[in-house]
Amino acid sequence: MGMTTILYPERMYPNDAEERGIFPPDATIQMLDTRVLADLSDAECAEIDGLMVFRQWVGAADMARMPKLRAIVRMGVGYDRIDRAAAAARGIIVCNVPDYGTTEVADHAIALTMALRRGLLMHH
Repeated sequence: MGMTTILYPERMYPNDAEERGIFPPDATIQMLDTRVLADLSDAECAEIDGLMVFRQWVGAADMARMPKLRAIVRMGVGYDRIDRAAAAARGIIVCNVPDYGTTEVADHAIALTMALRRGLLMHH
């Protein structure tokens, strides 16, 4: 099968300890600090098998630069930042995290509603 290269273009964590427990031992995990995928070199793009994005937009032009790309994971709830039609045309699997933070968001919404109702912010 060969070595797998996973790219996180937006470094969110100090290291790849969590990912090491998920991916095969021979996988290369690259964590970068880039704002747009267009900033990546053609050589970097040529090696990417998987892409994990949070705020990045991933369009047809980005995917075209990644000939080995097989999967894109949106580290969030929606697919709004990924051109799913372009991914489907290339046979690229697109995933997301459909229940990311649901409990936390609900708890926060209830807490804010109670704070407004009780006038807590007016007396702070």
